[in-house]
Amino acid sequence: MALDQHGDDFELFDFAYQGKPIFVDISAEWCGPCNDFSSFLSGSDANAFGSSEGWRVFRQRLNEERFYLITILMQDSRRQPSDLATLQRWDGRYPNEHIPVVSDPGYQMGASNGVIQPAGIPSGSLLGEEMTWRFVDDTVGSANDILQNW
Repeated sequence: MALDQHGDDFELFDFAYQGKPIFVDISAEWCGPCNDFSSFLSGSDANAFGSSEGWRVFRQRLNEERFYLITILMQDSRRQPSDLATLQRWDGRYPNEHIPVVSDPGYQMGASNGVIQPAGIPSGSLLGEEMTWRFVDDTVGSANDILQNW
């Protein structure tokens, strides 16, 4: 079972049928672009994401709660499966009250045997509120869908 950064059980389906799409960010603590994306989402404009008007609007819509964003933190800095300490470090570095940071120790949501099979890390996919896939492993397509429709 997945855990969030507070040590609580996490279930992706709890976000279903809430009237909003769900952006799923698959990241790892060792991944530079993952850190940049989360830094940007927590308020920093000091990286490539901050230089794009589209990404700034994406962050604004996140903070307006027009969609959900869930970060699945797959691995820690040693490329080992993330644990509660990893999630808490990440959340401490990149706080955003709108983003649950979760582990997926059995790789049931992401990775080779999960429902999301990213081509790499970072990866972004978009689910509709009814839990149907709109974009799988297409961060830009997922973001553009949110910008155009939500």
